[in-house]
Amino acid sequence: MTEESQAINYLGHPIIGFSGHRNKTCHPDYLFNILYTYNNAVWVHGGAKNGFDFQVSKFCKDHNIREIIVRPRYEDYKNRNLSPTKALLDRNIEIVEIVSTMYFLYDGRTKGGTFYTLEYAKKQNKRYNLIPLD
Repeated sequence: MTEESQAINYLGHPIIGFSGHRNKTCHPDYLFNILYTYNNAVWVHGGAKNGFDFQVSKFCKDHNIREIIVRPRYEDYKNRNLSPTKALLDRNIEIVEIVSTMYFLYDGRTKGGTFYTLEYAKKQNKRYNLIPLD
C-alpha cells in the first residue's frame, strides 16, 4: 500500500469505498444520493467488469467523480502459490482500510467476497451503509 492510499482523505476530499456482488446493481438514485452526500469525494472500488463495481465505475465516469480502482494482485499471489481468491479478499481489505466510509450492495449471502468484506468492515469499526438491491 502506498503512503497516498493510506490516507482517509485525498487532497482534502473524503474517500469512500464500494463493494457489491458481481451479478447485482442498485437503482441509480442511491448513487446520486451518495454523490450529493459526499460532494467531491473520491470513490474506491475493485473494478470488476460486471455488476456493482461496473455500475459504480460507469457512474463515476458519467459524473466526473474521481475514482480509484484497487485491483487484485494476482501475479504476486500466483508467484507465492496462493489462491486467486485470497488476492481478491486482500484487495477488499485494502479498500476498507483506505476509506472513511464503505457502501455495500449486499443481498444477505453468508459467504463470498461482499459478505467477507462487510464482516471485516464491522470488525474494524468502519462506518458503512447498505444499499438496497435494484
